[in-house]
Amino acid sequence: VIGYTTGAEPAPTNSERKGWAITSDNHLQFAGQDLIACPGSLEGAFSIWADAGVANPGYNQGCVGIAARVQVAQNPNGCLYTSQ
Repeated sequence: VIGYTTGAEPAPTNSERKGWAITSDNHLQFAGQDLIACPGSLEGAFSIWADAGVANPGYNQGCVGIAARVQVAQNPNGCLYTSQ
């Protein structure tokens, strides 16, 4: 499942900080592969996964490949992340 860290703390177990790239089409990829979306998460949401060669990761079913687009924000909002 895709998550985030601020980079100030140690990487979580089994996480990857290397292998991520943005293609010439502005797709966010991991290890040269687009991401995967799987239905059945909380309140009908999809969970997002890096493609590691498993069609239905995390025992999910009905997962589909997605093109996660990266867009430069001209006037980005500041964020403060918590450790909770």
